[in-house]
Amino acid sequence: MQSLILLHGALGSKAQFQSLEVSLSKYFYVHSINFSGHGGLSFSSSPFGIETFSRELKDYIVSNKLHGANVFGFSMGGYVALKLAQSNPDLISKIYTLGTKFDWNPFSAGQESEKLLPAIIEEKVPKFAAVLNKRHQPNDWKALVDSTREMMLQLGTNPVLSKADLLEITNDCQITRGASDNMVSQQETDWAANHLLFGHSKELPDTSHPLEKLDNDLLLAALINFFKIN
Repeated sequence: MQSLILLHGALGSKAQFQSLEVSLSKYFYVHSINFSGHGGLSFSSSPFGIETFSRELKDYIVSNKLHGANVFGFSMGGYVALKLAQSNPDLISKIYTLGTKFDWNPFSAGQESEKLLPAIIEEKVPKFAAVLNKRHQPNDWKALVDSTREMMLQLGTNPVLSKADLLEITNDCQITRGASDNMVSQQETDWAANHLLFGHSKELPDTSHPLEKLDNDLLLAALINFFKIN
């Protein structure tokens, strides 16, 4: 069987993939990781952001002898996978991203970062605050939110993946968005796919951005089709 690494999104953790891993394990040797600062993992001494997370993915692949593994990256996880593919294309094989945002500029980053204020989250969506608290213990979830907001603002002024960067990626990549995703547009999804040498753009029907609302059967079928599992 092929190996498949699952990468979570911003404010996420590998625990979110538990039910999906059960289904995928019939077809893949499944791995998932927590990026530093997530899922109770300590924050790295390196700057919080895509480049650090990409190095962590590289270290995991090398340490576990997973050279040539496929990668599924949700949201930020897809961005991390593509960044690693740009610098180390031989480490991984195919990449499937879902809900990954590519349109980073000061305006879009400002819009997204406005949603990441711990006090507002506690006031407006206390259930989500409770989820974050449980998901990232013993870390302070508010520190993670603050770091993520700062990362987004930095992406707004200095996107880690430019047009030129995408053109350097030689891996086969499926760039996917949910048809009902209000965070990621079809335009930016197509833009990214069109600037990858072997990029393909696709929509998943009736799919919004939150991972918890994802139809696992729909995603499972899409992954099997892309990675050519018989």
